[in-house]
Amino acid sequence: MFDIRPDSPVALYMQLVEQLRAKIESGEWGPGARVPSEIELAREYGISRGTVRQAMVRLHSDGLLERAPGKGTYVASRTPVTHMLIGVVLPYQADMLALEILIGSEKAARQEGYHVIFSQTNDDRQIQTQDIQLMRDKGVAGLVIFPATDTPYDETIARLHAEHFPFVLVDRYFPRLDTDYVVVDNFDGAYRATLHLIELGHRRIGFLTPGSLDTTSIHDRYAGYRQALADHALPYDETLYYLYQGLMKTDNDLLSLRDILRHPNRPSAIFAVTDLLALRLLEAAQREQLDVPDDLSIVGFDDIQQASLVSVPLTTVAQPRIEIGIRAAEALIERIRGTRVQPAQIVLPTRLVVRLSSGKARTAR
Repeated sequence: MFDIRPDSPVALYMQLVEQLRAKIESGEWGPGARVPSEIELAREYGISRGTVRQAMVRLHSDGLLERAPGKGTYVASRTPVTHMLIGVVLPYQADMLALEILIGSEKAARQEGYHVIFSQTNDDRQIQTQDIQLMRDKGVAGLVIFPATDTPYDETIARLHAEHFPFVLVDRYFPRLDTDYVVVDNFDGAYRATLHLIELGHRRIGFLTPGSLDTTSIHDRYAGYRQALADHALPYDETLYYLYQGLMKTDNDLLSLRDILRHPNRPSAIFAVTDLLALRLLEAAQREQLDVPDDLSIVGFDDIQQASLVSVPLTTVAQPRIEIGIRAAEALIERIRGTRVQPAQIVLPTRLVVRLSSGKARTAR
């Protein structure tokens, strides 16, 4: 008899799903074996027929059971591969943050017997919606989703949530949806980056972003930047907020970044919310024949590999990119198996990595 525990935080139907799945995958119930009816299971295990039906629907959707009209329900003739698939939806394949999240997700999934497929949306919400549906059509058991930028709410992801389809968000989240997510402490990371520049004597510190504050990772970094200024009695100057939208596009001339640096009242330091953006800024500064860090200090966020390899190694905030993927896949598998009831909302720590792109302000020397 199955051990169905009414006092468990795991839903009764998911307890039954896991018990039946174990019988099938262990071979105790081989291919073609007849499964007891809903009434029989409900009577034998002291649970409602509705609960049994929920479990049966889940096992059918996973491809483990087959119905024979007029005869009953049987174990599928062959165990499908699709129910052991996890989809990973990324905005950019070439972005090191996204790539290492994928690597971490695949590592954790393999350890649990799952395989990973992934897609690249080019940070386009319409493509993201299409890719999510395509993955569901392929029969994935759940999704790790790195959502598109500048999106405060996404109907497709809200629909997944309403349908109780397993998914975990990474890097960012939607405040109006109580979902599973894995992010880093963006507020604290940005606070530490800004504090580092303040301690070097900088008083005019710019904030450079590739997207709007509708993206929670950017919003939280902006909030950390603002709080560090406030805690050290530095007034916020909205003219030092810079939006650069050419990050993932061909922008060989870096004109808008160079315009910032040509301004007679430019900041002495700039916190860029991604390393890719900080590296663009470093290139723009060099084209303008500015010395980094003597003329301009730069701090990024991510600690991608290129950050330590450029001509002026980048001071940055390191986030555990592979661990984000690992924790996301682990949380997703818990959700798929029904062993998690409350949302997994995981916030990982960051650390400041000081290199050569940040130095003392001229007035502090």
